[in-house]
Amino acid sequence: MQRLMAANPQLTEQSAQHLLERGLREAEGGFVFTRDLRINLKNVTRISLEQSLELQSRIQARVLVLMAEAGLNKLFPPPEGCSESLMNGYQNSKNMKVMTVPGDHHIHMNQPEVVAPIITDFLLSATDSTAKL
Repeated sequence: MQRLMAANPQLTEQSAQHLLERGLREAEGGFVFTRDLRINLKNVTRISLEQSLELQSRIQARVLVLMAEAGLNKLFPPPEGCSESLMNGYQNSKNMKVMTVPGDHHIHMNQPEVVAPIITDFLLSATDSTAKL
């Protein structure tokens, strides 16, 4: 718990506990954290911004993008123009909604009451629109 919270000072103790319960497994001599280390890589697939935008333009499902004001883009800024281009692609689509919420990367765990109503409204609006068809 101490190592996890030292590496992620924005985590609450309760959020750290949840991550440990989900991500620890017993091993010889103690416990190991089993998260996928590939999550630390910036671009696992090594696709270009243009390829990302092309893939994004083909998404037909409804998409909700929740951005935290003090999220990972603040800690690890993407290359110039990359984030703006992707966000513009989302905002210019009729099926995609982008919202920014106060908080950091762990807002969904530290303060789920901030994001839960937004996600609920998004999901219910999908139900409402399909009911009208």
